[in-house]
This record gives sequence, C-alpha cells and structure tokens, in this order.
Amino acid sequence: MFKKILFVCISVLFTQSYAVEYNLEDQQTTSSYSNFVRVGIAEYYPSINGQTDKTTPLIDAVIKSFNQSHLNVILSHYDNQWGHVLNDLRSGKIDASLWWFKTAAREKEFLFSDKPVVTIQTYMIGLKSNSKLRTLSSQVTPTAKELSPFSLGMVTNFYEPSITDPMQKVQVQNEQELFSGLQKGQYDLIFSNQDTALKYINLSDLMLIPVEKKSGYMMFSKNSERDRDGMLQQIFDYNFKMPS
Repeated sequence: MFKKILFVCISVLFTQSYAVEYNLEDQQTTSSYSNFVRVGIAEYYPSINGQTDKTTPLIDAVIKSFNQSHLNVILSHYDNQWGHVLNDLRSGKIDASLWWFKTAAREKEFLFSDKPVVTIQTYMIGLKSNSKLRTLSSQVTPTAKELSPFSLGMVTNFYEPSITDPMQKVQVQNEQELFSGLQKGQYDLIFSNQDTALKYINLSDLMLIPVEKKSGYMMFSKNSERDRDGMLQQIFDYNFKMPS
C-alpha cells in the first residue's frame, strides 16, 4: 500500500504524458524539464525484440511504463553507435537506454532495472565457409578449452562470456566493424545473437554455436541531481510489463 501511495505522489509531480520521437543531435537541452525522460536507442533491429519497425512492442512497453507516471518519453536515436550512448549516459545527456547486459564494470557506473526487458539466446557466431571451425558443433555449447585455438572479434568494453577468456581478442569500435571483420577473416568468431547476425550474414553461411540465454535490462545514468535517475529506475520497475 505504501509503495502505491509513493508512486501516486511521484506521478502528480509530472504533467500529462505523451511519447515523441526526437533526434538527440537536433534537440535543445531538456535537462531542466522534470517531466521528460530521455531514452537512448542505437538501433531498431531484431536484436531489440524481433522486428524492424521504428516503434516496437518493447519500445511501446517502455514508453507506457513512464507514461503511467505522467512522464514524457524522448527517444534519442543513435545510428548503431552504442559507445556514444554510453558516453551520453555517463554525462547525463540522456537518462536511460535499452537494452544492456549487466556486467560488473557497468554496475559501477550505471543503474540497472530490477526487471529484465528482454531475454535472448546468444551464440558464438562464425562463417560456415571458415574450415577452421569444423571442430566445433552447432548443437553443443563449447568449453573454454575448445574455443582457445580461435580468435574473437569484440566491441570494446562490451560483454563477452567467460568461455571466451582464453581466446585471442581483436577489438573493434562498433557492430558494423565487428561483422565486417568477421566476413574479412580478421578473426574466427564473435559473440552475438541470431537476429543481429542475419542483418549482415546470409543464412546459408551462418554458423550458430549456442552459448547461453541472457537477459537484457534498462540502464540508467547516475549523473543526475536529487537522485532523479534512481527515481526513474523505481518508476520503471514498478510499471514495466514485458510485452508478450
């Protein structure tokens, strides 16, 4: 009962809600507007939730979770530049972003939603045309020892499973570079999901080696006065319902 009263009190602080689509580079500063929450998204593709429309059931559910507490949502779109999203979260230029894996390093810098917003099957991804990968099975999760002879492409500071620890790492800056390097043979494998891989690799040449199911979360900036972002996290966790 107390929790419901708390969120009613928080809700009345904000004006009537609506959702808008906005380009961060074109916007004037909105930090002084307490009724806005700025959500950074770097892509609309299937790695978000299985379709390519600009607004998806997951994005709609996120918007609704804030709207229920009379918060307007500004969607700030980044062209696959997840590193820029992180920088803007650090500076407080945006309030939140979806979706992210939890890592120990990120939990030091950012707040995460208590509830996951998505759960996906992840894979080690390679090319069937790469004869070196014939020792790996597409049916069984490999061990760290089995992966140790291979090289791994990875986006700098992004999550990689522990079974990749013995692998030789090649770091790149973004998703496009990651898949481009794989196709050019600069490394043998990458860690991703099927829907993202299909944006870049033909199904006929796509090798999927199952790793684990992972949950993705809303991630919130810690760079706000008066614990605003902690309040946004609580509002989100209270209202959010994962789309069916």
